[in-house]
Amino acid sequence: MTNKIYKLSIALLPWVLFFVLAIFLLRNSFSYSDSDLGWHLRVGAEIAASGQAPTIDHYNYTLSGQGWVDHEWLLNYGLALIFSQTSFWGLHLFFLFIIAVTIFFVWRRIFNFSLFSKSDPALSIGIFACLALGLFASRPHLGLRVQEIGLMFLSILFFLFSHFSRYRPWFLSLPLIFMLWANLHGSFLLGLSLLFAYCLYACLAGFIKNWPIFRKFAISAFSKKDCLFLVLIFIFSLLATLVNPYGLGLYSFLGSYANTLYMTYIHEWQSQFILPLYYPQLYYLALAAAFFLYLWSFGKRLSFSLWDWALAILFFIMAFRSRRHFPIFVIASLPLMSAVVQEFINNFSWPFKKIWLLRLGVAGLLIVGGYALWLGFSLPWRQDGIRDFCGKKYPCAAVSYLQSRPETSSWRLFNEYNWGGFLLFAYPEKELFIDGRMPQAPYRGRTILEEYLAFRSPDSDFNFLLSDYDIRLVLIKQIRPPLSLRESEKLFFQVTEQELTVDNPLYSYLSQSPDWRVVFSDNLSIIYERVQ
Repeated sequence: MTNKIYKLSIALLPWVLFFVLAIFLLRNSFSYSDSDLGWHLRVGAEIAASGQAPTIDHYNYTLSGQGWVDHEWLLNYGLALIFSQTSFWGLHLFFLFIIAVTIFFVWRRIFNFSLFSKSDPALSIGIFACLALGLFASRPHLGLRVQEIGLMFLSILFFLFSHFSRYRPWFLSLPLIFMLWANLHGSFLLGLSLLFAYCLYACLAGFIKNWPIFRKFAISAFSKKDCLFLVLIFIFSLLATLVNPYGLGLYSFLGSYANTLYMTYIHEWQSQFILPLYYPQLYYLALAAAFFLYLWSFGKRLSFSLWDWALAILFFIMAFRSRRHFPIFVIASLPLMSAVVQEFINNFSWPFKKIWLLRLGVAGLLIVGGYALWLGFSLPWRQDGIRDFCGKKYPCAAVSYLQSRPETSSWRLFNEYNWGGFLLFAYPEKELFIDGRMPQAPYRGRTILEEYLAFRSPDSDFNFLLSDYDIRLVLIKQIRPPLSLRESEKLFFQVTEQELTVDNPLYSYLSQSPDWRVVFSDNLSIIYERVQ
């Protein structure tokens, strides 16, 4: 009887752990609101109404009438349909499903390597701990985020790459996957690049496997037929991405992202060492670096190919350069990190008797199950989506004030960049100066984001800028207190909190100008109106 209870608790514990993980991800989704979600829903609803993907911008008076390529048109359409039928609950469950599919392929990829045993519960729990740490550190990038679609497709690619000979027939599905991916999210370009790199690796594997510099790696042999097969798969996948409403125009639009100024302004595109620091990701990167060094020096490094190492190191570097790439690093690095966990478990001498293992297993099941129930009951079941962030992240009261004055509907409004997505959703009758759809869009010899930043520069002639655009309303954030820093951060970066205070020269100008007056103000936002 004791043995049966022990086996049952060990069998149930991983399922309970994954249930807890699902509840945690759902809770994180409820506590987070992507500033671009509003425009995704707005555009998706218009696609559903018109029956076609958008081609002309009519959301900003700065870009009105210019061509626009919505590289996420199919996803926006799907999100709008889900939202219309289920409100925000359906969106939360949809993105939870996307992450669940991602986790499934990550988990399967790990156990594709011969050194891992599915029958070892301690190993499964250890690998789960690494996965949970990675997802915990990825919280700012998870929730109602369209980028999760790219993460899911990348996990499928990594899974197929992990065992070419076993999944060779599955590669035939890649053209269809890329056709769907190209209509859902622009990250398909990264997928195509990786597929091309894998083709190159397969074709060169036979030449480099005996090079001294690569002898530490396990390099699989690919026949000439395999190489030809992969090259054809890449070509057909590339051609499949052209099956979209814009044809080659999709590539032309995505090529405009070569202007990377937006990466220096948008926080998630910035380096890990831009303040404020997000420590969970730094801790995970440091842990991964330690695991990699151990595996390279003492572990079973020959069990991983040059390709596996290249993926992990590539996204390790990219995760340091841009926080947005951190979740990709997590799914790319888990097999190597799991190998270190396995070595630790194999070398660890268990001092417990079986009865104690039984008690620990049952106790763990009860504790984790109880925690899952607590998380479930504490979820905000009646959340009203974007509106729940009113006064905290979004200027709902300011929008209500403007809507109460219909005479202002035709007046031009200057708005905060991070509020653009919300305003397109909550204030559809108003054209904006800018939103988050395409900060890299060319405008007046530079990008629209650079034009927006001119309104934040102390060297600008604000009277000229506001008059040039005939702006009569300005909706901006209230001045915030200085960024709070740890003493260690002040010492390491040699900065003070006052030095990091972000001034808003436009705010100062409007406050002092007799041509402008405050007509609305709360703890989050302030509206200035031009005095006639």
